[in-house]
Amino acid sequence: MKSRGLYIKILASFILLLAVAGALVMALFRIAVINAAPHESLMKLRNANAYVLQELVKTRLKGMPAQRAARSGEVAGLVKTLGKLYKAKIWIDFPRRKSVVKSFEGPIPRLPEHAGWGKGGFAGHLKVRSPFLVRFPFAIDGETAVLYVAMEHPPKFIDEKTFFLGLAAIGLIIALLMVPVSRLITVPLKELSRTSRSIASGNLGERVWVAGRDELGELGTAFNEMADRVENMIRSTRELTAHISHELRSPLTRMTVALELLSDKKPRKGAAGKRLLASAMKEIVEMDRLIGQILRLSKLEMRGPVEEKTEVDLAGETAAVLKRYAAVMRTRRIRLQGPSGPAPGPVYGFADDLRTAVGNVVDNAVKYAPDGSGIEIRCFESGGRAVLSASNDAPNLEHAEAAKLFLPFYRGRGVQESGSGLGLAITEKIVEMHGGSTEAEISEGRVTVIISLPLGGPSS
Repeated sequence: MKSRGLYIKILASFILLLAVAGALVMALFRIAVINAAPHESLMKLRNANAYVLQELVKTRLKGMPAQRAARSGEVAGLVKTLGKLYKAKIWIDFPRRKSVVKSFEGPIPRLPEHAGWGKGGFAGHLKVRSPFLVRFPFAIDGETAVLYVAMEHPPKFIDEKTFFLGLAAIGLIIALLMVPVSRLITVPLKELSRTSRSIASGNLGERVWVAGRDELGELGTAFNEMADRVENMIRSTRELTAHISHELRSPLTRMTVALELLSDKKPRKGAAGKRLLASAMKEIVEMDRLIGQILRLSKLEMRGPVEEKTEVDLAGETAAVLKRYAAVMRTRRIRLQGPSGPAPGPVYGFADDLRTAVGNVVDNAVKYAPDGSGIEIRCFESGGRAVLSASNDAPNLEHAEAAKLFLPFYRGRGVQESGSGLGLAITEKIVEMHGGSTEAEISEGRVTVIISLPLGGPSS
């Protein structure tokens, strides 16, 4: 699935909104719960610990001289024991003795300024990410000693990691639940897109399967109603064209028979009469051929071919058509170049239609080539496709006309030769029906018509 699909957009939008909401929730949680709520509790805990330490130290050092306390192993053991219990750095400073008893190795942590201490000598620094420091002065043997307790990380009332991981897990679960929700929207839209392409390719009977009564169901129903109306209009137009062609052909046939009888009954009417009869016969034949081509085009639009598909030798069909035009090319002194080289593999399709397509391409090149000029016919294989190209001189055609040569009834500017302008239009329909493509190129006074058909058999 492409990243620009509606499904990805819906899922990405939801994940983005979820991420923003999660970030806001976490920020609010840190402000309102982690930073604000525990502060009062930490203050109470700090005070309680300070008083416990105060009483414990006073009791253990009561009556002990200050000089002895500063160097006593008993005091040092007490400090180390308290450090382990509180998981903190604890030390007692004896300013007059210039001695410090520590529970740890290394330098003493940097203390805050004197102005930062609160009433009673307790520490002023109390932040979530900063050390938690307690300072408590006490008297011993007429001197003042100071007890310090530095906790690197204060007690956590909230497990931040667990909370954030839980929030992420909830977001992931919701995102996964959004997958089927997104598919409820995207699957009907993909089906609608597929049906639209199928109808555009000529399958006018294709419809969308409507499964619900929501907005998507209403869209599918409206699409089917539109497709029904379009199909009816197009089918009516095609049927009308087919009926008109059929109705016109019947009187033309009767006129042809009548003129033939007239010509047989009065063969010595005179040269002028014969010329008139010949001209009328020629016009009738041309009209009959034109109507036949219109009928053919109409049937192709309605998917008329019903015969079985077979393997068709495109190079063989091209050679057969050129053989039929050999006399015409000799009479008009048209030089033929090609086809030469290895022939392409067989094309799988409707044999009669493919013969018509090949005949129209070759006929177009021979008919519109000036007398005494040359045509080039090539039939080869390229990229798993059979390609037929026919090139002839066309001095009156302009480069911009290349895109119009396959339009029905279009005949190039300055073209004097007779023709209906339907041959290449019929060819294009046949080639498209077989999964191929058509192209026309005009360059340096020459026009080249190219048809390309996929190779393969019934399994292709």
